[in-house]
Amino acid sequence: MIPIGCLLSLALGGDLMLAAGMSVGAITVGFGLSPFNPYTIGTGQK
Repeated sequence: MIPIGCLLSLALGGDLMLAAGMSVGAITVGFGLSPFNPYTIGTGQK
């Protein structure tokens, strides 16, 4: 997925920092908003 993000950001006229930001942003949103993630809802802490 990282090479795809790099190619996408370069095609949009950005640089590799934009690719890193898109990757980190996607991971953060996916982890934070997942209702079925056991670490997010607290059952993984028991």
